[in-house]
Amino acid sequence: MAKTKKNNVTAGIVRQGNGQYRLSGELNFDSVPLLLAESSLLFSEDQADLVIDLAGIQRGNSAALGLMLEWMKRMSQQNRTIRFCNLPDDLMAIARVSDLDRVLPVAP
Repeated sequence: MAKTKKNNVTAGIVRQGNGQYRLSGELNFDSVPLLLAESSLLFSEDQADLVIDLAGIQRGNSAALGLMLEWMKRMSQQNRTIRFCNLPDDLMAIARVSDLDRVLPVAP
């Protein structure tokens, strides 16, 4: 498990096996850069296509969407796929407003 804490904001990512990961905590401008670094190491050790479960996210803002887009870019560069599931309603609302709901690979 990778867990980051900055300015009293905590976010974490846990490998669940076979390319599946679960996020938790708050995804914002403080936690996302740290989480990106942690996830880069985890993802490089895992050659499977990825499924990221966001059910454990307490709060997220546009930085969370930026993280998701960065992951998509990196997986595409490696000819791998990534899907997101259990997006919180607040993140989906931000995605809709910015038309990112059309490009995010959201699993039902």
